[in-house]
Amino acid sequence: AGVGSASFVGGTLAARFLSTALTFQVASVFSMIALVYMRIFLKESEPMRQPLLKEADEPCIQQCEDDMPQRTFKKLPSMGDIICLLKCSPTFSQAAIVLLFNSLADGGLMAILLYYLKARFQYNKNQFADLMMISGIGATLTQLFLMPILVPAVGEEKLLTTGLFVSCINILVYSIAWSAWVSQF
Repeated sequence: AGVGSASFVGGTLAARFLSTALTFQVASVFSMIALVYMRIFLKESEPMRQPLLKEADEPCIQQCEDDMPQRTFKKLPSMGDIICLLKCSPTFSQAAIVLLFNSLADGGLMAILLYYLKARFQYNKNQFADLMMISGIGATLTQLFLMPILVPAVGEEKLLTTGLFVSCINILVYSIAWSAWVSQF
């Protein structure tokens, strides 16, 4: 997530200083550099043994394995593997549902905020980019530097629960702030 936020900031900076055609070329080059970096420097510490599927019933796993054609070189999961994982793993499917609704809420909040800033203060695209870059820098610093410190001290489960709770409070406050009965200043 931290690297994703950092790439968001880098993309915003590139869009501000480069032409549109050049922005996409630079993005392609950096995507290839990131791929080469991951292949060279990021080795898996231990092979994945699909721990999420171990929670599920054996018949579900056996049925998924029977339905899938055998492949000799299996590096990336296919769409069928992902669907099987969603069917057989309650943990993974619940996490996917939470992520889906959280992403929808965040997208809606961003759209509402940008619309409000445009309508009320006549913001232009450069001012939007500045705000989004400030938000992206904050997210990058938090996720790359603060989270690795907090995870060992607090624990992953408590940190994820707290993040989800704060996200829900954020959505609640936004919904109240946009209500008709709230006074406009």
